[in-house]
Amino acid sequence: MLAPIRLLKLIQYWPALRMIFKIYQQTLKMLTGWILYGIIVFAFIILIGPFELGTYWMDDFHGMRKVTAAADIPRWSFVDFWHSFRIVFRMQLGEWVETFWDCYQKAGMLCVPYYLLANLCGAVFLSFLLIGIVYSSIKELQGNYDPSKDRGLKLLLRKTCGFICSPIKRIQPKELIMKSQKNGSDTQNSENGADEQAKAKPEGKEGRRKKSIVAESTGQLRKVMQDCTEHILYKIVVCGIIIIASVAMIFENNHAGEDLQTALFVTEILFTILFFVIAIYELLSYGFKESLTNRGWLFDALIVLEMILNLTIYKFSVTGAFRTGVFCIRSFRPLMLIHRIGWLKAAFRAIKLEVKMIWETVLAIFFIWLFFATFGVNWLAGLYHYCINPVDGTELPKWKSQCLASNNSWVNSEFNFDSTSSGFFNMFILSSRMGWVNVIGDATDAVGIDLPRQRETSKMWLIYYIVFLFIGAFGALGILFSYIYNKFQEDKGCDMLLTEDQAAKYTEAKTTKEPKQAWISLEGDYVPPPLSPCLLSFYNMVTNVKFDSLVMVIIILDNVILSLDQYQIYPNLDMVITCMRLAILLLYTIEMIVKLVSWGRHYFRSVWNWIDLFVVVSGIAEALAVEFANNVYSTSVFRMLRLFRIFRFLLAKEYGSTTTKMLFSSLINIRHAFANLFLLQLVVIWAFAILGNYYFENVGKYAGLNNVVNFKSFSSSLWTLILLLGFPGITDISSALGQEEDCIRHEDYSKSDEYPQCGSRAAATGFLGLYASITFMVLLNMYAVLISEIISELERYRSSTSKISNEVDEEMALQAFSNGDGGGELTEDPAENSEEGE
Repeated sequence: MLAPIRLLKLIQYWPALRMIFKIYQQTLKMLTGWILYGIIVFAFIILIGPFELGTYWMDDFHGMRKVTAAADIPRWSFVDFWHSFRIVFRMQLGEWVETFWDCYQKAGMLCVPYYLLANLCGAVFLSFLLIGIVYSSIKELQGNYDPSKDRGLKLLLRKTCGFICSPIKRIQPKELIMKSQKNGSDTQNSENGADEQAKAKPEGKEGRRKKSIVAESTGQLRKVMQDCTEHILYKIVVCGIIIIASVAMIFENNHAGEDLQTALFVTEILFTILFFVIAIYELLSYGFKESLTNRGWLFDALIVLEMILNLTIYKFSVTGAFRTGVFCIRSFRPLMLIHRIGWLKAAFRAIKLEVKMIWETVLAIFFIWLFFATFGVNWLAGLYHYCINPVDGTELPKWKSQCLASNNSWVNSEFNFDSTSSGFFNMFILSSRMGWVNVIGDATDAVGIDLPRQRETSKMWLIYYIVFLFIGAFGALGILFSYIYNKFQEDKGCDMLLTEDQAAKYTEAKTTKEPKQAWISLEGDYVPPPLSPCLLSFYNMVTNVKFDSLVMVIIILDNVILSLDQYQIYPNLDMVITCMRLAILLLYTIEMIVKLVSWGRHYFRSVWNWIDLFVVVSGIAEALAVEFANNVYSTSVFRMLRLFRIFRFLLAKEYGSTTTKMLFSSLINIRHAFANLFLLQLVVIWAFAILGNYYFENVGKYAGLNNVVNFKSFSSSLWTLILLLGFPGITDISSALGQEEDCIRHEDYSKSDEYPQCGSRAAATGFLGLYASITFMVLLNMYAVLISEIISELERYRSSTSKISNEVDEEMALQAFSNGDGGGELTEDPAENSEEGE
């Protein structure tokens, strides 16, 4: 049973794995006191549950019936310390809504402060724990360990290959060796003879001149072709062709008519010719050597080869796995944009460098998952089976022999530990914090092989899952984040996510004197006063602090009025709110007109003034639409635009805090990096939506698939993948895509079949796993670059503040020294005066 522990011996031979456990050890040493305080606080919170809320479950369960047996106690309740501990643990994983609603129905408002206290303490505790892991990781990375220079695993593979391949080299027959030596000597003699002939027949001047002319003309032609490929118009045309070809793939499905299929076949021939011509043209422009070593051109060539094979498949009606494999490559056609658009290329290059840097650490983390999965297989294999009634699906407390004898079904749980692959998949479910409730419930109910399940008889398995979550999920997330954050800190910014032009703008913004960007300010740059006395009075009124304070009060009042909207509002209250809205709109209009008159063209130099202008114009359009269109069009969206004006209050010089301004400054500085990552994620979603629509189009509605979340069309597939950006419901969708019962296989499916198409557990795992990995890397880069930029802004603000304070101290000391002399002039050094006297 304890055999998996032997896997830990690999720690002393694997530097990356040893580094991970060293980080955990340093974190525990550093946060020992904090962890003890957290345990005490959580023990207090857990004990409050049974004393204050447990009676509501015991006295008011299922109406007026009291709980008398352990089997009737609900799984998520506050009846004792153990159940309260389970609920608090579930709250820390973000799943508190269901238990809170159940608690609120029984105990009312008493649950609100309890849940607020538990969530707040949990957020603080986990934040400090994550900071400790990140700090220990960065400290370890900045020490002697360098993940990019770690060759432990590569050295092991090289030695293994050398051990296998060296004997093969040594057992070559002597005849082959003598034959190769003989061929080598003959070749050498022939080469020597050819050299002598070449020396005996010198080349004339006319031949050399013709060769130089040909080489010069070829070089000039290739240079012209390279200039054409680097031209912006050529790039726009090629990217447009790729986008149109990717859009055309949306209409290719099993339900397309004959006319549409014919049109798509003709367009596919046209796109194949275009992509083939583009590939050949770029091959001739850059030459064979440079093109064959360019991964972007090789990917384009692979897509062209796939398009030719696809036309062959369509012509000869080829079906089966070969067609599926070809279409899998074809669905990644939108990825051709990555090496052609600079924004996508920069983001992809950064993620590729990060993957190269952390790949061995990721393997070490997967090894930790494998250790926990193997441990679960050794203890829980075969314990997840139970007996159900095939008619109504109710669970029956019977042994396997009794269950089969009574014509019932002995079934296995969907998520089990019968194999290492199933256990590894359960680890993925736990790490995603989605669908783990059923996994833990099955583990705590397990009794033995071929035995009926009993409610919560193996409670200690919850500790097993908690240990995995902190070591294999939470800690691993902190370590991977620290790698990327440390990379950004080494580069002193997010330059690796930017193009050259974007990096130049980012560097220029970082080198400004003020830590706050100029266009974040309320009114932009300095506006000169007008010469007219009438306009000067308006100018003085607008630039007065009291005017800004009045505007802030109006903005806050406007937001309060917007919050009064409700369904089926009273007519009198609706009339009052409408009049107040019109009054505030009038005040906004007066403010805009006064500023526009006093500032003139300088009014449009600030982004916030543009927002004010848009708010006024949209408000007038809303009022006219309500008055003359008889409420035909919904204009509530225009009202929401007024909420943007609250940011003036947050960024005002008199009211806004420094932290808020620096946060907005950080967001503006990294807007290009965020845009590049967002575009890369959009292209990935587009490609995976095409693939999902092709392969999982007719999978039955099971588990997480329904009328909205499915892969039956490109739009629904796109929407499903967008919903999976935060990994909600990924376990249910994975179960549905891996359904292999009561269905028809993919290769045997046709439109006339009544049963839904089967999924594939391997295809679903690969599809969702690859998509989740790419999405995880993009989100991790977004978090890392944001936090790195915020810390950089804080350091800049601290350095500028300390510099200003030092200058003020020097001026005050100089002024005090001058006032002490009484004459306002600096006195000379008495030592110098004595030297002059001598």
